[in-house]
Formats: sequence, C-alpha cells, structure tokens
Amino acid sequence: MTDSVRSRLLQLLATRAFAEREVTLSSGLKSNFYIDCKQVSLDAEGAYLIGQLFHEAIEARFLRQELAQVEDKFVIAAPEMRTSFVLEDGTQVTFRPVHPTDEASMRSLHYALSQDTIYYRFMSRVQRFSHKEILNYVYIDHRRDVAIVGTVPEAHGEEMIAIGRYYLDEKTNRAEVAFTVRDEWQGRGIGHALFAHLLTIAKRAGIAGFTAEVLRENRRMQAVFNHSGLKVKSRLEEDVYSFEMDFE
Repeated sequence: MTDSVRSRLLQLLATRAFAEREVTLSSGLKSNFYIDCKQVSLDAEGAYLIGQLFHEAIEARFLRQELAQVEDKFVIAAPEMRTSFVLEDGTQVTFRPVHPTDEASMRSLHYALSQDTIYYRFMSRVQRFSHKEILNYVYIDHRRDVAIVGTVPEAHGEEMIAIGRYYLDEKTNRAEVAFTVRDEWQGRGIGHALFAHLLTIAKRAGIAGFTAEVLRENRRMQAVFNHSGLKVKSRLEEDVYSFEMDFE
C-alpha cells in the first residue's frame, strides 16, 4: 500500500505541483523552479493519499500515537481562508487557517490568557489545557469546522494573538461560533475583524447562520454579534445569552 501511495503522490507532485521557471522566494533569493504543494494537497485525490500516508506513519510509529485521535481531522484548508487586517497603528494582523505545526504557538496563546478571558471563553476557570485539547485546536477538518488564527509579525516569524472557530451542526446547517483575543490586543477591533472573516467563510460554504453562547458580563463579544449587521436574536437564561444569527 505504502509504495503505491507514495508513487502516485510523487506523480501528482511532479505533474501538478512542479514548475520549472524563475521565481523569487520569500527570502528574496531566486530559484529556477518552484513546487506548489497546495496544487496536490487541495486536490481530492491528493488529500486522500496524504491522509493514507499520515495513517500509515502513525501505525509505523513514525508519528506520535496520540495523533490517531485526530487523524480524521487532517484536512488542509483552502487558500481563500487567508486574509489580513490593518490596525489603526499600522500593525498588520494576518488571519489564516490553523496548521498542525501551530501546536506550540496554540499552547502559548492559551497560557498567556488572563483568567477572566479564559472564563469568558470557556465559562469555567480552566487552570490547565491537556495535550489532547491543544491537538483538537490544531487538527481541524476544514470541510465542516473552521479554525482561524490571528498572527502579527515577530523577529522569529509570527506571534499568535487570536483564534476564532466555528463548529457546524449538519442537522440545522448552523455553526456555533466563538473566538478569543489575547488580553493586550483586545479593544482594537481584532474580534470584529475575525468574526467578519469567519462570517465570509461560512457564507461561502453555504451555512445558514451562526449560534453562540455568551456570558452576560462578556459585553465585548455581545457587541460584536449585535453590531454584525446580521439578523440577531438572543435570550438570557441563568446569566448566559444564547444568540442566533441568520445570514439571510
């Protein structure tokens, strides 16, 4: 199985991803060829073959065994899910799909949050995030669910400062939405921009609307929903607002 999968994947890379032409790399250097792996990873057959190799790598113990819990979520996001937003001070925030390689950054983001921000997001005073929980944040089946992170440039590359997610209920064709912005970056419009980007992605996917559960004291998130331009309904029960937002 592995040899045939590898052979076919190499064939796809050679015929669809490889281009022999002069290009300028992100480093500024020139190259006489370019390999655009997205041409294969975003193809149905290519994604299937990559998934097969991922599964076999787990079974052969080339990858950590706990990744078996998330291998069905190993679905690469479309490039249209990437955009950017410029703050009033000129800082550019990049919104992009989360990657499996974001595990360390995702852990750092969550442990940098204040207890109030954690409480607003998870409705409990979480003290520790398990490895499994972090894995579930970075391994996403982007065919149904979406996770978008906000990053800013840093000397080492980028720093993760926000994450927004939605989870599709296929029975109702509505998705539960939630997002978190690191404390020192709050109040600068990032939450509004991140929600707007999630909204664009959801509409493109044919989703009918969003739902959300928000604590009564979390007025910032309520403001994002109430000023979204959508048809918004909410009801309060035991200090938690339940929001329904229609796209049409």
